[in-house]
Amino acid sequence: MDLGTLLIGGTCTTLCAMPFVATAIGRNKRQKTSFQALSAIAAKYNSTITSYGTCSRMAIGIDDSKNMAFFYKKLDDTVIEQALNLEDIASCSMIITRRPKKNKTDSGSAIERLELCFKPKVGNEISLWCFYDTNDDALISGELDLIQLWEQRLKAYLVK
Repeated sequence: MDLGTLLIGGTCTTLCAMPFVATAIGRNKRQKTSFQALSAIAAKYNSTITSYGTCSRMAIGIDDSKNMAFFYKKLDDTVIEQALNLEDIASCSMIITRRPKKNKTDSGSAIERLELCFKPKVGNEISLWCFYDTNDDALISGELDLIQLWEQRLKAYLVK
């Protein structure tokens, strides 16, 4: 194989791989930033994150020793920081809001919002943590998996 073919092949391979590498680096940076923000929220409550999950521009975590749950989400111009004492929570459930698709040939529905709903032991004021909203995010990318996982984790935690 001559040197010219080797250089062209190496250059083409590098150029084709660059978008994938850049995407992975950007994703890891966003997840690290989200976790750092989540840890800062926990620090305000003298807590440390013992278990967490991240997706896109959000993070959810729990401090097992203090029975606290934390949520962080960064929108374009807004930052949402929420914390709950799980000792005050009676139940946790996932709310999926759907809307009919605009395409008349498709009879399905599209997810419009994904939220975790926390009902307190005392009082009627529920807490909602919004994982996905069509007004804020163009495409759903991992939020459904994350909310399903954390709904199950939090339900199991509340049973203890």
